[in-house]
Amino acid sequence: MWLRQVHQFFRLNVTEHTISKADELAWSLGLRGYDSVHLASAILWQDMLREPITMLTFDQQLSRASVQMGLSILPEPTNQ
Repeated sequence: MWLRQVHQFFRLNVTEHTISKADELAWSLGLRGYDSVHLASAILWQDMLREPITMLTFDQQLSRASVQMGLSILPEPTNQ
């Protein structure tokens, strides 16, 4: 289960570059402010690592936007 992987979660500092990317995402994907910051952080981190990362979110809009931007997500969406 994904909860056992909590030790693999990371916190990232928010920079001006992160905010700029978040602004772009908020407008282009219709995200709320903090959701766009979370997604921008994940995208920038993935770009920096050059490895796939997984976004953890229970918000359906952020989940859809994350998939649209090429990220894996947890928990995986259900077909409802």
